[in-house]
Amino acid sequence: MHRLILILILFGFVIQTNSQLKSKYVQGELLIKVESPFNKITKKEGKVFTDKEWFNKHSEKFEFIEIDPVFKNQDWDMSKYYKIKFPAKYTLDEIIKKLKLEENIIHAWENRIGEFCSNDPYISQQWGLTKIQAQQAWNINSGTSNVILGIVDSGIDLGDPLLSPSPHPDLVGNLWNENNLWGIDIEDENRAPYDITGHGTHVAGIAGAVTNNNIGIAGVAGGGFNNNNGTTILMVKTDVTEYNISQAIEAAVVEGAKILNMSFVFYIKVRAAEDSSAPLSGDFPLLRAAIDYALLNDVVLVAAIGNESYDLDPNPVKYFKAYPALYNEVISVAALNPADIKTTYSNYASWCDISSPGGQNVVNNMILSTYPFYLDAVVPYGYTEKNGTSRAAPFVSGTAALIRSYAPNANWEMVRAILKQTTDNIDSVNAGYPWASDIGTGRLNAYKALSLIQNIPQRPTGISLSVNNNHPSISWAQNTEADIKGYNVHVKYEFRNGTNPKFWIYSHYDYFTTSTNFTDNDWFVAGTDKAYYYVQAIDIINNYSPNSTTVSTFGGLGKENYEPLSSIKADNVGIHPNPFNNQATIIVNLAENGHIQLNVYNIQGQLIHKIEKNNCASGVPHTLKWNGTNLHGEAVPSGIYLIKSMNQPALKPIKTILLK
Repeated sequence: MHRLILILILFGFVIQTNSQLKSKYVQGELLIKVESPFNKITKKEGKVFTDKEWFNKHSEKFEFIEIDPVFKNQDWDMSKYYKIKFPAKYTLDEIIKKLKLEENIIHAWENRIGEFCSNDPYISQQWGLTKIQAQQAWNINSGTSNVILGIVDSGIDLGDPLLSPSPHPDLVGNLWNENNLWGIDIEDENRAPYDITGHGTHVAGIAGAVTNNNIGIAGVAGGGFNNNNGTTILMVKTDVTEYNISQAIEAAVVEGAKILNMSFVFYIKVRAAEDSSAPLSGDFPLLRAAIDYALLNDVVLVAAIGNESYDLDPNPVKYFKAYPALYNEVISVAALNPADIKTTYSNYASWCDISSPGGQNVVNNMILSTYPFYLDAVVPYGYTEKNGTSRAAPFVSGTAALIRSYAPNANWEMVRAILKQTTDNIDSVNAGYPWASDIGTGRLNAYKALSLIQNIPQRPTGISLSVNNNHPSISWAQNTEADIKGYNVHVKYEFRNGTNPKFWIYSHYDYFTTSTNFTDNDWFVAGTDKAYYYVQAIDIINNYSPNSTTVSTFGGLGKENYEPLSSIKADNVGIHPNPFNNQATIIVNLAENGHIQLNVYNIQGQLIHKIEKNNCASGVPHTLKWNGTNLHGEAVPSGIYLIKSMNQPALKPIKTILLK
């Protein structure tokens, strides 16, 4: 039986009511006014404390992370206002309720969020921006020019193609420009990418029209607030053939695009029963190669899911596969109407990642954006309403540009995860429809996406300590936030010199790991000293979570440290004291007569010092000294050092701690 294949190639030309505004506030923060200002603020084990005992009581209970005076002008009344940060596990309501009972507090309230009032005259008609809470997101970041958003599409409004390029006034400030071409025409690198259909111009305006410029509309990442100058929009003009599309993707990546909007679809119609042996990547090899190249260069890929009302999941009947949305690494976007219901035209699938405003073909329910002036015959010239998943995609790619403007180190996988994790749940309004569970995790929310990054991570939980080959092994539960880049494991060594804690010595170390377990190979679970461990989650902009609970174990820096120096056996090394302050005594016992050459290394593996002794007899302990200096006689800093024999391979390396 032959496989029936029909290839349909479409540009995503594949193909208001405003929501009631609700009061918003910064998560994990509150504001207070106190009766008497604080004279001293300190931090201990991740919590803040002051000279006021009443405050310290609440900080101990709710683990306050920071407290900062609001005003620089510290006259008597203005010095009473403070901002407090606290862990996400506590709610504003419970903290404020307690603080309002405190007689030393005049007032305690939320750090409320307003929204920027853009002066773009048509922003009131952009219901899609309201839906994704773009105005609130601009409080955090509104897009920066160092982030290039590539748009593979039909071109950009540069005026009449018979004349010199004259970019759309609401786009020109954010357009990529070299040699006065204002983008790339994939078929002729010396030709400006004039838009003769309007599709590319409309898509570009949604993502990056200049915001707050008193002209037209606002773009999702158009800048205009927080001194942000707007995401750079790189238009790569192409027709919709696999050959040219693939070249356009490559060109955008070469020019530094870090987000790529693909409002186009390649369809393949297949029989499900005959499709099981064909790998997905085999359908469009050139497109797949271009996508892989973009991923290799850490590009966030966003694609429209298409406008044919298809269920794109395999069924016992004929169905369609839609590329590039179908690729797992690409963020696939379905379209919603103002009521958050999937539009009548939008495709859907179990593998769909996210939904976004796409508009319905009803007056004021479509998406208003920029449009070529020379194609426009309706006032206001240069702007028009369109609908389609092509319009849903740039809301997502624009938000991805906001994320990368705010957190440049977020890789494509993290950006994708943040977008999916912070959507608004729209299950209830889509319940009962065939697509109810097939339009992604929910509706895009730009403010939630940026807030996730801005807020400090939650405190790691489930920390436990076990023993692995006589070393402490710490494990904990993985944080669920999508912006977590790793964990800081803090170690405190307590060296108990006698029974009086006054004479004990402490040493602190921090280790970064992307895992949820850590083995301390420097510590042996044998001895009378003690090691303490706690964990902090770290997000992509280096916010640290509150400390986890602390676990501890008795032990020491090495088994050999607990053998009396007089009992050091052949082919062994001992050191005393450990840790040491001014000078360490190293005892070496050789199995055979020979020369002793010891090298001292720091924890980075760098050679610090050399210690030598000639003509050493076997069976007799030999004493060598190290006074904590380097090869040039300069004092080295406190830390862990490794002492290793360079000519007696049987001698085991030994660790020591220098404490000053």
